Amino acid sequence: MRLIFKGREIVHKDIGADVLKRFASVLEDVAQIDQDIAFSGREVNMILAPKKEKGKDKNAEGKDKEERSEEIHSDESGQSQKS
Repeated sequence: MRLIFKGREIVHKDIGADVLKRFASVLEDVAQIDQDIAFSGREVNMILAPKKEKGKDKNAEGKDKEERSEEIHSDESGQSQKS
């Protein structure tokens, strides 16, 4: 995440850091801070990375979707049903 200050906004670096902290806190359930807040010139940078889900296997999730898709397509009446 990059925040660029324009004009005299650079005087309020603390507000820029607060904005990035709030952004990270909103996304804390899906992302983690990879690199903390860093100031460089007129920019404030912070790098977020997706959180790795514990106990979930990506392949297993794909299989679940395929199974649900097969159930819908195998319905003999032609109408899709939810299981």
